[in-house]
Amino acid sequence: MRGLLVLLWNDESGAAAVKYGLRMLFTEIEDNAHNETRFAVIGRQESEKTGNDKTALMFKVPNKPGALVSALDLFNQNKLNLTWIESFPAKTGKNEYMFFVDFDGHIEDPKVKRTLTALEGQCEQLSVLGSFPMATVSG
Repeated sequence: MRGLLVLLWNDESGAAAVKYGLRMLFTEIEDNAHNETRFAVIGRQESEKTGNDKTALMFKVPNKPGALVSALDLFNQNKLNLTWIESFPAKTGKNEYMFFVDFDGHIEDPKVKRTLTALEGQCEQLSVLGSFPMATVSG
């Protein structure tokens, strides 16, 4: 599935919920004031290329030495800047992990297409969540 991905961070979640027409079910859910809770909202519409985009995906590599390094090296080889990587236990229960990454670039960019094609050959599972315009951060 490809679609729009909107990332919400704790201090910005209320404003983002209003902006995107989302209903907040709970607030202040952290158990430590230093935690940063992230939320992702994935829609069905694709985002147009703006020239200042990010792409998000999830993948699972074989549980063997070097598999994750080989997958991540594809981003380096294609000069794509990884901006976020996080692991989650896979639902297989076999000490395997899913990896969420986002990186600079749009799914229509040639170097992103090359990377995804190569990544498909190394992954047991690959889901492209979508490309989206980078948020502008105000100080």
